[in-house]
Amino acid sequence: MNAINAGSVTVKRNTTHDMFNPTQLSKILGTLTEQLNFCVAYSGGLDSHVLLHAMCAIASEHPAINVRAIHINHGLNPNADAWAQHCCRVCENLGVEFIACALNLAVKPGDSVEAVARTARYECFANLLQPGENLITAHTQNDQAETLLLQLLRGSGVKGLAAMPIKKTFAHGYLLRPVLTFTREALQEYANAHALQWIEDDSNLALRFDRNYIRHEIMPTLRTRWPQALTTLSRAAEHCAESAALLDQLADMDLKWVSDEFNKALLISALTQLSAQRQRNVLRRWIVLQGHQAPNAKHVQQILATILYASADAQPQLRWDNLEMRRYQDRLYLMALLPRHDATQIIPWDLTTPLTLPSSLGKLTAQTVTNYGISAALNGANITVRFRQGGERCRPVGRKETHALKKLFQDWEIPPWQRDRVPLIYADDTLIAVVGYCVCANYAAQQNQKGYDIVYSTVNELR
Repeated sequence: MNAINAGSVTVKRNTTHDMFNPTQLSKILGTLTEQLNFCVAYSGGLDSHVLLHAMCAIASEHPAINVRAIHINHGLNPNADAWAQHCCRVCENLGVEFIACALNLAVKPGDSVEAVARTARYECFANLLQPGENLITAHTQNDQAETLLLQLLRGSGVKGLAAMPIKKTFAHGYLLRPVLTFTREALQEYANAHALQWIEDDSNLALRFDRNYIRHEIMPTLRTRWPQALTTLSRAAEHCAESAALLDQLADMDLKWVSDEFNKALLISALTQLSAQRQRNVLRRWIVLQGHQAPNAKHVQQILATILYASADAQPQLRWDNLEMRRYQDRLYLMALLPRHDATQIIPWDLTTPLTLPSSLGKLTAQTVTNYGISAALNGANITVRFRQGGERCRPVGRKETHALKKLFQDWEIPPWQRDRVPLIYADDTLIAVVGYCVCANYAAQQNQKGYDIVYSTVNELR
């Protein structure tokens, strides 16, 4: 499982595996959240069954606590439907609300089935959680140690080696892993003591999967030589998590200095004054804070080599996944891949209703105002929205001379790839406004005159 970045939450580590019970679980949850609504990620396997059973025991003692169970049917095993039915029966016997979600996974050639399933699973959880409800999973100390070894063998940095946090913000509440300090053996003892019946997924024995190979071949050998291997590996993950948090703090400090908030970009002149290590660190942090996955080492190095240190008059770009990074003048921009755009379109608009623009460009809304904006006295002209073709001219309000739109775009430092996507307002065949930048003086509302203020909402602002 890929690492999930965490906030720092410290919970006392168990050094023995005979301590798991509802009382211990309740104490741990009390250190993690004050909220009382919990949803168990219930696969039907040993670990999640123990977690669900213990949560029901806690709820029976504390009626204010609400517990639900979500079962994800990945549809990858012939027994998947039977497992879902088993989970439903268990929840009926426990008196727990049961939600089943069947996935229709689209696995492309070259994709990791495990990665695709994991992403879809957590998207489903996020969609089903209610406001103020915490998702709790049954990841154990064994899972943590296995994740650390997997990430180490993949060459991960400290963020990857931090493995799984015990708490992180998720959907409407938190994702909690309250049994992360317990071994799988401790949960097995609880299950045996309570005569629980759980699902055994035969795919967990398939050694072609890396995690299974580590679980069944590597970990037993390590624990024979080092009996405390689970504890020490988990402690190493905690140290890496602390280091990762410090790196984020350093990146946040650097971002205050290198960011151009108005243009949502980074200042290259400031970036190049940082050491190479801090450049890589701040680039990763900046990309993650914009809601994307951190780029791998190869992509970060390409950013530095092909974009950051390109010649000043160059306009390089780099694409990976569904993102692209571009440079213009002294700024570094990150954006989703630009969709195709037909700049020859002419779109009629009556100004009375919001207009959704093509090519995911956002939405225009005309608000009635006084003393500014586009003059409402348009004398029945046909209003259209167009895009730059070349040769357009305008005298913006406040300027004495008429300029080519190309020159105005340069003055406004609009990146070249955005220029044919800036909406232009026309009255018949005359340019009267450049949305977001100016109204052409001859069509501006005068003192005490009604006007239209064009509000431009981009796709990101609409989400």
